[in-house]
Amino acid sequence: MQLVDEPLVSIVIPTYNSEKTLPLCLESIRKQTYRNIEVIVVDNFSMDRTVEIARSYGARVVQVRGERAKAKNIGLRLARGKYVLFIDSDMELAPRVVEECVRLAESDPRIGGIVI
Repeated sequence: MQLVDEPLVSIVIPTYNSEKTLPLCLESIRKQTYRNIEVIVVDNFSMDRTVEIARSYGARVVQVRGERAKAKNIGLRLARGKYVLFIDSDMELAPRVVEECVRLAESDPRIGGIVI
């Protein structure tokens, strides 16, 4: 159950031909104990099923030509969350990582970022 005061977390994932790794990544996001999450996949015009897979998990997908840094910047501009988490399509998140990061960030206004 989502609490009204839980800040939105935007997870930005740059992709290119990531159909083999993306399902595990997106499944790990789906299993997060923290629920107020949006997923933004910034795809470099993959030639495999990356976009189809991302959409099947409810991710917002935008396609842009360019390197990962450009993809991350575009994802950041599209993000609506108070917090942004950048991950790669071959990463698998532990179930509580987003919850723990939000709790830590909200606990001290001096925290400007968290590296996991």
